[in-house]
Amino acid sequence: PAFAIGKLIKILLDQSLSSYHQMVVQAVMFIFRTLGLKCVTLLPQIMHPILGLLKSSQQGLRDFLFQQLGMLVSIVKQHIRPYLTQVLVLVHEFWPEQSYQAQILYLIGEVASALKDEFKQYIPQLMPKMLAVLHEAQVDPRAAHDARCTKVLAVLEMLDTNLDPYLDVTLPAIVSLAESDSPRLEVPLAVINWIRRMCRRVSLAEYGSRIVHPLTRVLDTGPPQLHGPCVVCLTSLMLAIGPSFLVLQRCLAPVMQRRRGLPEASKYQVCLEKLYRGENPAADAGDEIWGTDPDSEVKVVDTGAARKIAVNQANLKRAWEATNRSTKDDWTDWMRRFAVELLRESPSPALRSCAALAQVYHPLARELFNAAFVSCYQELLDPYRESLMRSLETAFSPQRAPNIPPEVLQTLLALAEFMEHDEKPLPIDIRKLGSVAENCQAYAKALHYKEMEFTTSPATCIQSLISVHNFLGQPEAANGVLAYASKSLNIQLKDEWYEKLQRWDEALIAYRGRVATCAEADDPAADAVRLEAQEGCMRCLRALGEWEQLQALAEETWPRADAKARERIAPLAAAAVFQMGCLEDMGVYVDCMPKENVEGNLYRAILLVAGDEFVQARVVLDTTQRLLDTQVTALVGESYERAYKGVVCAQQVAELEEVMHYKEHLRVLEARQDLRNATGQDGSPDGSDSVLEECARIRSMWNKRLLGVQANVEVWQKVLAVHGLVIHPMHNLEAWLKYASLCRKTGRNNLCYKALVKLLGGGQLPAHTAAGVPRFTAEVPPRVVFAWLKYTWATGNKRQALSALEELVRAPWAGDKALLARCHLKVGVWLQDLNENPGPQLFAPILEAYRDATRHDKNWYKAWHMWALFNFEVIQYYEGQTGPPRPAAGGAGGAARG
Repeated sequence: PAFAIGKLIKILLDQSLSSYHQMVVQAVMFIFRTLGLKCVTLLPQIMHPILGLLKSSQQGLRDFLFQQLGMLVSIVKQHIRPYLTQVLVLVHEFWPEQSYQAQILYLIGEVASALKDEFKQYIPQLMPKMLAVLHEAQVDPRAAHDARCTKVLAVLEMLDTNLDPYLDVTLPAIVSLAESDSPRLEVPLAVINWIRRMCRRVSLAEYGSRIVHPLTRVLDTGPPQLHGPCVVCLTSLMLAIGPSFLVLQRCLAPVMQRRRGLPEASKYQVCLEKLYRGENPAADAGDEIWGTDPDSEVKVVDTGAARKIAVNQANLKRAWEATNRSTKDDWTDWMRRFAVELLRESPSPALRSCAALAQVYHPLARELFNAAFVSCYQELLDPYRESLMRSLETAFSPQRAPNIPPEVLQTLLALAEFMEHDEKPLPIDIRKLGSVAENCQAYAKALHYKEMEFTTSPATCIQSLISVHNFLGQPEAANGVLAYASKSLNIQLKDEWYEKLQRWDEALIAYRGRVATCAEADDPAADAVRLEAQEGCMRCLRALGEWEQLQALAEETWPRADAKARERIAPLAAAAVFQMGCLEDMGVYVDCMPKENVEGNLYRAILLVAGDEFVQARVVLDTTQRLLDTQVTALVGESYERAYKGVVCAQQVAELEEVMHYKEHLRVLEARQDLRNATGQDGSPDGSDSVLEECARIRSMWNKRLLGVQANVEVWQKVLAVHGLVIHPMHNLEAWLKYASLCRKTGRNNLCYKALVKLLGGGQLPAHTAAGVPRFTAEVPPRVVFAWLKYTWATGNKRQALSALEELVRAPWAGDKALLARCHLKVGVWLQDLNENPGPQLFAPILEAYRDATRHDKNWYKAWHMWALFNFEVIQYYEGQTGPPRPAAGGAGGAARG
């Protein structure tokens, strides 16, 4: 029950699922009724969400919640005490709304009944509200027809002896309702019966005349339907107040004489005669006089004792039968029906209570799937268990796997793991489970099963272990498996293993060696091996970002490849031509990609967007989003990191829609400009400012979004390639310079070089002096020059980079002062790097470089820090020398002060 309650509360706390909140509360209350007082331990979990919903819900749900809260109090009794203050705050807050008053009164009555005398302190605040309801019924008899009056009477009755101090104000208001002029008699009858029952519970001797006179008038002139109850009520009053009633009998006698034919009058007369004789008529009075006492009724409460409901195994078998399932939609429907049927047939009442909600909100069925499966599995007979295992093995079979959505396989794998933790492992081969887990990218589960397989058959799972460790970000473990395989198992290392380890350069060399070996052999079988090795080369080139080589190899391989090979090669070749900007060559590759494939649809959408076929592009993008939803939902259950590739793809899809928006704005602007030119008008067309502002907003949004993605070269490549459909790198300097910096910092200098070449005007490479110092034309932006010099430094040409940077900072500068400060700082840093322990001859130029950095950007912390730090090092140097101090260190104080 606690597990089910936790999942239901999760839904209650989600405001986006407010349409399911009423069903959730109903399920929770069913569980609580089943548990009885054992539900008290769960009370802290449920009270705060329910009280929060009462504050924020719509009118219809709030009325329902007050009712359910009253039922909850009737179950937990005095254990509601810690939450009573919050409950009464809500009562006072929503009392002015008449539509809530009936359910609020029900809640108050249950609280009063549960707390007994402890409730006495809260009565003064609540009594005026209840009296107001009674007064309204007196003023407007039609108002007495609603349930509020009867609810007030019920609450006052539950107060029991706590009502004594308030009888002087409540009793007149109540008795007057017995004489209501309303044609409907529910309220007068309820009042008469209330008085009859209260005669036994509170002392009414002081109020005899206030009761007798109105009832006499009802008995005399009131509706005939009230005459009998009035006589019984008067009899109860007689028994309660004893001889004092004889005084009141004088005014009653004429009326009772006229009503002596009533069946109830005989009992009245017998009791009256006993009273005249001095006997006690109450001694032999029964419930027909006093009325039924609610407190005396035995309330049967479910104590939560363990009990199971029978499982209809035939219904379950119909739900898990998987023989005729073939398409992804079939398997999705199978999973949904099976999960709901498990809840519906579960022997646990707590899980059964969630079945109705799970049928309309499937995520709940998925979350409770494991618990429901275990509860039903234990009750199945052996033939049904065997049938169930056959269905699960059908879902895990390699032949069916391509047609089963990943989230279905993820759910079944999680079930297998859950059963194993519960020490009831499913009788399914671990090799099959490991293979399925690896194929649907559930790498943590795959590692568990592959390690179990390794203990019995290590040679068969080496490659899978290497791959899984690598995907889990454990390169040391992957290398350890490789070392163990070569040393202990005497297994010859395979080219694919380097690829699994993401040692792309080594894998590329190995694949190229295999290609060369196969090229020398004149054998049809060698051609297939050669093609396989070339595919490996293409995968390595894609990972290394060598798009030109990848495109050339794809063009060479494509004519010799069969249909299946082309399906594998097409995504690699499409990625190359997309990154190279050769979109006219992409169509032949896109046509070979499956239509139910995320990557294929993405490239298909890119081709359509580039060709301005926006209507078709939106259809393809919708399909891509649908496929991504399935894929990402399955992977995010493992971890966000493993789903990140799909998240990046989702960002590409979203930005392709924004690219269409961008191009539509440019098209509008071009049309307006053409119209203006045709009419011979000069200047910018009307509305051009708003169009340009929208385009600028989209570019700014892309740059901000790009800064939020992972610092991963492949991710930045994918995102920038989409932006490149409408923005040239020269017009997107900030993003491309950050990308070049990322490539340089991660050791991908070849990619850094290619990015910077795109940022040079016209792709013109810089000239070099005889000493190898690069020279740039005036058209190259200083930021690009600075980035190129940092690349030159990173490639080992440090002195050439330093010389060029010193010339750059000495040249006339009309650009950004902050950039100039960074150039000066880098001069100082490089001078220190080139000279591990700089001597006095370098103190001045280094200090000057740092000082100039602070001068050009006075608010840059790093410049002040480096200047102060080097001044400190200079002071340390001279303190270690003999002789007077040198003036070179005189700037330390200024550096410290900033």
